Amino acid sequence: MNKKISIVIVNYRTTDLLLRCLESLSNVLVESINNVVIVDNLSNDGSLEKLKRYISGQALTNKIELIEADRNGGFSFGNNIGTKYCFDKYPEVEYIWYLNPDAFIRDFSLDHIIELYSQAGNVGVVGTGQRSSSSGLARSSSFNFPRPFTEFLLSARVGPLFRLFKNFVVSRPPSEEIEECDWVSGASFFAPKALFQKIGYWDEQYFLYFEEVDFCKRSKASGFSVFSDQNNCVYHEDESTTGVGRQPGRRPGFWFHSRWYFYHKHYGLLGAICADLSWLLGRPIFWIGAVILGKPIRKADPKSFTWDMLRNDIRLLFKSFRRDD
Repeated sequence: MNKKISIVIVNYRTTDLLLRCLESLSNVLVESINNVVIVDNLSNDGSLEKLKRYISGQALTNKIELIEADRNGGFSFGNNIGTKYCFDKYPEVEYIWYLNPDAFIRDFSLDHIIELYSQAGNVGVVGTGQRSSSSGLARSSSFNFPRPFTEFLLSARVGPLFRLFKNFVVSRPPSEEIEECDWVSGASFFAPKALFQKIGYWDEQYFLYFEEVDFCKRSKASGFSVFSDQNNCVYHEDESTTGVGRQPGRRPGFWFHSRWYFYHKHYGLLGAICADLSWLLGRPIFWIGAVILGKPIRKADPKSFTWDMLRNDIRLLFKSFRRDD
């Protein structure tokens, strides 16, 4: 296979996980990839020095290139640096494979990915399957776009409602087939050069979270399809690099900013407001059900989730009004 693929990995203080990722790449793909670009978002923790020591004796030594960013501008910021670097330096590269530093591979067929691009017309993003690195169990890897009404379902958490409005539920059940979907996880997906020429690069208004949802939504809006390829899988643990979603503490401000920005960008100001109202309308239903069924209400969501969401979104709402004046 021609080496038409560049790998872009954004690192921020996850060097040990990244070394595991590189080890898996060196064992499987050393003959199949053009280059690996690691963009370090100013970790300032000795990451670059540790990486240089590691790769000096590895099979991928001549393929790994390190870029030290001047700031931690987020996931989209780092991806754009790596993507533009690859396309500028290697005109022959036709695909970018985005990998999270906490992901690693075992059996993997790049030929199968390229074949999917060649057989299906106007393919944009192709995501890979996801498996737990600890248990090996399949995880959701294809998703529906979140919409304002989705927030009502997430807030109410009533099983029959999820089944009744399944197209509004974000996560799809794990599948063993190649399937078309709305978006795929940013932990591992491919994008062709033709897609960037059509829609541009990653939106750097997202610091972290929702950026891959936005990227796929823009892709589909421009006529490109999005697929999840379950024949190729990466192994990783959800949120192992950020902790968001795994810890009982409060969500960071950038998560709420990304959420509001996504709804505002794709559904308008009214859509963003409706998303918050949908969440608020769902809460009483959840509380009533929790009392009846004896569920632990305090453990259902991150600490102070509703309050933090409203505080952030009201602030951004007033900013929107001021920009419009």
